[in-house]
Amino acid sequence: MLKNATEYREELQEQYERIKYDDKYKFYFANSYRSDNFDLRTELDKDCIEQVSVNQDNIVIGYMLAKVEKDWNVVIDLRILNFKQKDNITFAKDLFIFLQNLFVVEGFRKLQFKCIVGNPIEKMYIKYIQRYGGNIVGVFHNSVKLIDGKIYDYTLYEVFKEDFDRIIKKK
Repeated sequence: MLKNATEYREELQEQYERIKYDDKYKFYFANSYRSDNFDLRTELDKDCIEQVSVNQDNIVIGYMLAKVEKDWNVVIDLRILNFKQKDNITFAKDLFIFLQNLFVVEGFRKLQFKCIVGNPIEKMYIKYIQRYGGNIVGVFHNSVKLIDGKIYDYTLYEVFKEDFDRIIKKK
């Protein structure tokens, strides 16, 4: 179930402490350093939408952020973090609802987001954009340095509301 992230600040901090140096999560952070705190972006930047995915016991299992450019009516970046790493039906359903709400409830006309090449979730993103009429905008080479000291490429994706709506109506 999706909930407002600010209500789960302490639990997000605990989850962050558990994973911040775990190699499995290096792609999420997309940088070569870790801060001490898991900062909720909405407290720093009003142009963000943040939610958490919680299980039936009200335990945080994931975090989702959409960075938005309201003047353009575009989501300019997504940050998606699954704390369980394995197949997680609740998280997957919540993620779909989160993305759908960006179009349907919030009314954005386009989602654009990036993924570091080599991230295990990259395959899911490619399936998502193929399923919902999205595009690979391009690959940016040697663009991101991660905590392992290596430089990585990243891929930029986009999905337009009209393509998403057309596909959803067919289902």
